[in-house]
Amino acid sequence: MKASILKKPFEIAIEEVPTPVPKPDELLIQVKASAICGSDIKAYEGKHPLIRPPIILGHEFSGVIVKKGSQVNGFRVGERVVVEPSFVCGQCFFCQRMEYYLCGKLEQLGHQLPGSFAEYTVAKARFAYLLPNSTPFEKAALTQPLAISIHATQ
Repeated sequence: MKASILKKPFEIAIEEVPTPVPKPDELLIQVKASAICGSDIKAYEGKHPLIRPPIILGHEFSGVIVKKGSQVNGFRVGERVVVEPSFVCGQCFFCQRMEYYLCGKLEQLGHQLPGSFAEYTVAKARFAYLLPNSTPFEKAALTQPLAISIHATQ
């Protein structure tokens, strides 16, 4: 698959890389739209403290399920989805309270893990949400920043 890889600050290359293989609890998603976040820009400039090149950036995206892990239920290949781009332990005090951003094992797509500036990416099925057919992929890619804004006002 083709992916946009941040090689070092101010240098991005389109390269052929292996298509990710979903783990038992993951979905392989064909990326249809991916937004550019402020964190992507900071990483491009070499100013993001948690993102180290080389890496595939991107975490605000929508797409279509093309494969599902052996333990995934409730989804079908071909369904449209958006995702929370988080990979967490699911067991700690904070995860039990759904405060995933405080999990000590938190990793995010496009930050510590290969992200959505690629033809395909993986996501934890528990953080995937079905997307209505009436919602364009481009608008759906903005779901994650909208969710953060809503969370900030609570």
